[in-house]
Amino acid sequence: MISSLREEGSDLPILMPTAHDAIEDRIDGLEAGADDYLIKPFAMSELVARMRALLRRSGSVFGKTETVGSLSYNVKSRTTTVNAVALPLLRHELLVLESLISSRGHVVTKDDNVAGGGLICVRCILKDLTITLRIMEVALLS
Repeated sequence: MISSLREEGSDLPILMPTAHDAIEDRIDGLEAGADDYLIKPFAMSELVARMRALLRRSGSVFGKTETVGSLSYNVKSRTTTVNAVALPLLRHELLVLESLISSRGHVVTKDDNVAGGGLICVRCILKDLTITLRIMEVALLS
């Protein structure tokens, strides 16, 4: 599958999490076109760090500030502002925001999961994030 993507000209960053730990398997995966290879079991925090590193190197959406309406998010510094006023978010809220930004143009359902220290259900976080944004909106209007 990776070879097919590369033959089609895709430069999509590919991280290969797998239980195959032989050096030959790692070489085959990288030679097929994977950018990184992660052997199971692994810490979720390592997976997230490797994904961020791949996205930084690829020059993807995660290397710049994204703006949606009055909300701006810089993934490199992991800072969020609303109308240029700092919006402090909890770690799990940032993960959902990053997931929504990286999925721009694609449907993200309320039952989708977000990686980061475990699986976090979008549905569980959106209520808190919505409340946080509403509090910021009220504070800005006051």
